[in-house]
Amino acid sequence: MVENKHPVMRFLSRKGLPLFEVVMVMIICSMAWVAYAGGLFSAGEMEKNKLNEHRMLLLKMCVQSYQWANNSCPPDLGALVCEGRDRTICIPVANPVLLKDPWGTPYQYRFSGRGFTLKSLGADKREGGSGPGADVTIDGP
Repeated sequence: MVENKHPVMRFLSRKGLPLFEVVMVMIICSMAWVAYAGGLFSAGEMEKNKLNEHRMLLLKMCVQSYQWANNSCPPDLGALVCEGRDRTICIPVANPVLLKDPWGTPYQYRFSGRGFTLKSLGADKREGGSGPGADVTIDGP
């Protein structure tokens, strides 16, 4: 008696791959490599860079708002969200999320007699760098 196997079992039990299947696997692998090499997967880092620039501009406006309200620049960025201060007197100017860049590193803030400087260390979280790891600096009045 001839055994009647299910079509899926017959497909799985055969030996080797037909030429068509080999060609299809090669095409799919080639497309995946082109997408990877073409930067399709680095789009997330580009979006984080855009988000970083927007956050820094918003943070700059928050520092300026604090400056206009208090006639002086904040001593540190924590003053914008009233961290460690009496909350009955302090009115928050910024959300605490704004104090860190999209990679989780706190923004660097420096105050001088003429204005202030905001700096993000970028994706590499170190001084210098290039591409997504490049530092971004914004100066304020």
